[in-house]
Amino acid sequence: MNTKTLFLSCIFVFNTFFIQAAALAAGPMEQIEGSVNDVLKILGNDKLDPERKKESIGTIIRQRFHFRAMAQQTLAQNWRKASAEEQEDFVELFSRLVLATYMSRIESYTDERVGFVKEKVDGDRAVVDSVIVTANLEIPVTYKLVKSGSEWL
Repeated sequence: MNTKTLFLSCIFVFNTFFIQAAALAAGPMEQIEGSVNDVLKILGNDKLDPERKKESIGTIIRQRFHFRAMAQQTLAQNWRKASAEEQEDFVELFSRLVLATYMSRIESYTDERVGFVKEKVDGDRAVVDSVIVTANLEIPVTYKLVKSGSEWL
């Protein structure tokens, strides 16, 4: 192997390592912003039919939302009183409701902008504040997240 090939190989490995490390180190705001931008790209893609858009957005939401934790927090102390089967049923119904609610809101999207204001990380929990900017209104949106592996859900 000549010096030039070795040098280029080292640069490739070096860049690949740091790109992957940077992706793994993405904080909660970067991860939420990435998911929101992915949804906005889908919404702005006129080549996709409405059903395909719903499927694609649903996939992003399912990957980003921790439905079990959300359902557990919703039921609070009643979660422990429920049987394992009742808990699973509730998680399924709750996730369908949340998906349907988000989809109905997303379908009314008309080129609003989304800005990300700040994040606060406390161990494996985080809060990300954002704002949806319409023609005449700013709507604050707060994401409460929990870390699961390298993902903030």
